[in-house]
Amino acid sequence: MRHVHGILRFSTDVDATRHEPPRHKLEASDVADAIRQASVGDIIRFSPQMPPGTDSARSLDFDHVSVTGSLLPEGEVQVGISYREAVVDAPVPALIGPPFYDPIEILTMAVPEMAAEKIRALAQRVRATDLADLAEMLVRDNVNDEDIARLATVKFELVKQGTANRTERVDRNLAEIGMDYDAVVRALFPTARPYREALEIVWPRIKFLIP
Repeated sequence: MRHVHGILRFSTDVDATRHEPPRHKLEASDVADAIRQASVGDIIRFSPQMPPGTDSARSLDFDHVSVTGSLLPEGEVQVGISYREAVVDAPVPALIGPPFYDPIEILTMAVPEMAAEKIRALAQRVRATDLADLAEMLVRDNVNDEDIARLATVKFELVKQGTANRTERVDRNLAEIGMDYDAVVRALFPTARPYREALEIVWPRIKFLIP
């Protein structure tokens, strides 16, 4: 959201989906080495705690990656790699890195597919940033309802709850999000839309896209 799409949204976790091949485990030690190699001298150092919190057929999760550096306060991030599902549409290449690194090409999920995953998340949990993120995605010119509906049908195959009350669950979770949305989101997403505005963008549109 931030580095690829230019949305000023802070996060302490890095999430990825295994691609080519999908659903195949990675060696935890190899991923830990890759995280360490992202360090830049004494400027910034990454140290993943081993063993990882989860190393299963479904995901690899480093819950504690310490971040230190000569000009940085000590901190921590989380890195998670999912093997649960394949990316549906072709990933989109993007350059990230500057001003901290030379440009690096990565593959990122297309925005309509991210939107479909956020709709699924709204049916499964109560997290204010899901609404804030989805509002920003839906106002983009390259995001159309036909793509989101097609992708949501695939994404919701992983939802264990039945299909009968999905819309009601999303509606209920959106109402609960509103209880502390403006206080929670503002700290992580300074330019986020207020709750009422985000809700007016999201709910009338996605209620017809939930499979």
